Amino acid sequence: MLQDISNNINQPLSAGTLSSWLHRDFISLSTSESRVNIRSLASSSALDQGVSLDNIVTLGNWVTSATFRDHYQRNQMARVDFTSTVLTAPPAPDELFDAYDYLSLD
Repeated sequence: MLQDISNNINQPLSAGTLSSWLHRDFISLSTSESRVNIRSLASSSALDQGVSLDNIVTLGNWVTSATFRDHYQRNQMARVDFTSTVLTAPPAPDELFDAYDYLSLD
C-alpha cells in the first residue's frame, strides 16, 4: 500500500506525507469525493462490517451515537434515493397548465 519511501530515511514522515498516502491509497479506493473525513469513512465502514454502534462511538471518540448517525454516517445516504424522492414529478392532472395564461407583461 504505502509504496513511496521518503528519500531521507533519517527524517520522520510528515503529516502531509501520511495524509497524501492515506488519500491516494485508502480513501480513493472507497470514494471519489475530494474532501472526505477519514474518521467518518472508517467508522461507517466498521458499521457496514458489523461492528456495534456502541463500539464505534466509543472507539471513534464520537460525542454521541446521534452525532455520528446524523452528521457523519456515510452509508445512511445509500438508503435514501434522493434523486427520485426530490425530482419525481407529481402525478399530472387531467388538465394542461399554460404558464402564459398567468403572465402579466404590464
